[in-house]
Amino acid sequence: MKDLTGEVINNRLITSRSKEKSGGHWKWNYKCIGDCGRIGAIREEEWRKTTCFCDRKAKPVIDMTGDKRGKWIVTDQYKIWSDSHAYWFCYCSACGNYDWVSRPNLVSGGSTNCGCVNTIDWNGMRFHSRWEIYVAMEMDELGIKYEREVDKIPVIHPDFPEKILYYMPDFTIFDEQGNFSHWIEVKGAGPKIMHGEWKTIQIAEKFNKTIIIREKELDKILDCRYMNIDRIYSLTSPIHGFDKVQEKIASIMSDPDHSEKVRAMLSII
Repeated sequence: MKDLTGEVINNRLITSRSKEKSGGHWKWNYKCIGDCGRIGAIREEEWRKTTCFCDRKAKPVIDMTGDKRGKWIVTDQYKIWSDSHAYWFCYCSACGNYDWVSRPNLVSGGSTNCGCVNTIDWNGMRFHSRWEIYVAMEMDELGIKYEREVDKIPVIHPDFPEKILYYMPDFTIFDEQGNFSHWIEVKGAGPKIMHGEWKTIQIAEKFNKTIIIREKELDKILDCRYMNIDRIYSLTSPIHGFDKVQEKIASIMSDPDHSEKVRAMLSII
């Protein structure tokens, strides 16, 4: 096979051969030498026939400044991302958070708020997902002291450094003396840094006091596949679903060795 490393065709610089195949053909890693600097992997025949999104004819941007879409209020700032859509910088009137939202999501109603409205009530608190509730159950069993979304941390947006925004981590953790220890952020399964997650990453890098829990970490904490725990919730009635999960978690935490391992994961950086 011919080594294509270093070739530039249609605005793409081939950097190396990928370890992936598509349709029986090897993919090649590339970097766009245009304005976007996009990196990715593509088959040779696609690479030679197409150009990067940033090199295609741009669609006219329809001004959405001041529009109200659900809880979002659109500001006058936007960017064209690599998928050729305009992403508008929006203010969530429900909680004061800012984030990037694509025009298709704003127009279709696919995104109506930053997630603060989609909450689940449990044990006298409000959560954004069952993932967060399961982590709270673990900490309850271990006697770890925590509070929900109480700290507003100033962060700087990478594209708008003049704007000081605020971000509330999911959990604020305290030591046995009641002093601040660290924050815990539950982010789910996706490994990518999506629009909005830069805030959590920035907190982790700047303060070094943030634990980010994803599915693989949650599996270790639960001592089984997260989906198996969620199945217990799904197969019981909505009224008793969390109770059944809590019983299962209490049973798992009854193992002293596993309990100590989880405590180290949740309370030590």
